Amino acid sequence: MPTNPEPSPKSANTSQLRPMHRDGRSAVDAFDAAELLFRRYPKDHIVNGQVVPQTVNFPKPSFNRSKFSHPEDVLHVDCCDGKQQPLGLGVLEARVSDLRKSAESGDKRLFTMYPKHVPNEMCYAHSELWCATSESEDAKPSQSAKEKLRIIVSRALSVRIAATV
Repeated sequence: MPTNPEPSPKSANTSQLRPMHRDGRSAVDAFDAAELLFRRYPKDHIVNGQVVPQTVNFPKPSFNRSKFSHPEDVLHVDCCDGKQQPLGLGVLEARVSDLRKSAESGDKRLFTMYPKHVPNEMCYAHSELWCATSESEDAKPSQSAKEKLRIIVSRALSVRIAATV
């Protein structure tokens, strides 16, 4: 996996190398179905071994793509908008194929999730889970569809690195 070999001066939470920075690279829109997406989480987001659906924010929950990062990169300050995260966070993962799912709203609109590479300057791997409808590639899901999509995402996620606090 490509990473920047320089240790980050702000990486007190982790001893890892700095995640890949954008460095002028364009977004890569193609996602392989087997590619993994990583997301950080605190311990209280898991109950009885399952991610609590209400902890998945919509629209556009954030992830890092495995094509450009390691799982622990989501804990690095460079992939946290420069904000130091509390100790004890863990990492969740899901396959892209398990997130490319749809949910119908009460008014029969179909919202289909898909990953979109949205690199940040300090975190090239940053991506988001977007929703599309027949009318828009960037649709905000209705409340009823949002709840169904949260359940789909929460069931697709599994613990990669356990939260400790």
